[in-house]
Amino acid sequence: MSKIAWTGTTWNPIVGCSKVSAGCRNCYAERMAFRLAHMGQANYQQVVDSAGWNGRVATCSARHWDNVPKSGLCFVCSMGDLFYEAVPCRYLDEVYSEMLSHPNTTFQVLTKRPQRALHYYESSIDNSGAYEGLLSRIGNAPNIWLGATCENQEWADRRLKVLYEIDPVLRFASLEPLLGRIDLKFHLGLAPNHEDLQGLLGWLIVGCESGSGRRPCKLEWVRAIVDQCGAAGVPVFVKQIEIGGNLCHDAEAIAAALGLSVTEIRQFPQAAQEKKGQRAWKR
Repeated sequence: MSKIAWTGTTWNPIVGCSKVSAGCRNCYAERMAFRLAHMGQANYQQVVDSAGWNGRVATCSARHWDNVPKSGLCFVCSMGDLFYEAVPCRYLDEVYSEMLSHPNTTFQVLTKRPQRALHYYESSIDNSGAYEGLLSRIGNAPNIWLGATCENQEWADRRLKVLYEIDPVLRFASLEPLLGRIDLKFHLGLAPNHEDLQGLLGWLIVGCESGSGRRPCKLEWVRAIVDQCGAAGVPVFVKQIEIGGNLCHDAEAIAAALGLSVTEIRQFPQAAQEKKGQRAWKR
């Protein structure tokens, strides 16, 4: 079981990453990788040095492949980024093949590099129409969700526009760590002349930064996101907030601090929607 409230378990076919934006500054995975390396775990010793991430990636052992969950929600690469540039394409193929071989597990793939994800999904297109008349086996997969991490307005605008060009069964966004107010009306189809974006995001996760040196996350920023999601009919999951200087994961306490009910702040998407009727947004 995972301590991450919005998933059931985690699976790390690769570990290792590099920092690409402001949200990476206090990377929890880097801190954990450093501890695991000092505990003697060989794969983590390959990807960190005294300064943190060293730019390398390490793949999991053959034994780890046998531990892929057979059902439920599974967060892929909590200790890295599957679409990190150092991950070979052939290994992406192996990871996606493994996910496709477990149709009863819903895999949640989250990246700060949607541009590489776009290239990978486009490379999977098969013009022969071999997949029940559809163009892509992975795009057709009802058990693979794809999301982008966006910590502020700049990265929400940049990363989500790329995400819309990819056509997974469900797109989602993680606004964690939330480092500023984010106006999502454009992205949720609530802004004038952008109604065509409605329905392209199927889920929002939001939370403050964790760990020592965490940066401020105001309650009104979180509440604004919940309100916008409610107006658009998009489920939202508030993972954690800061209350009185302390990090809080408790759903009831979070709801009370936001003046909402637990059902309003701890939502999951409906069962993955059918591919028919989905569309990608093109710039």
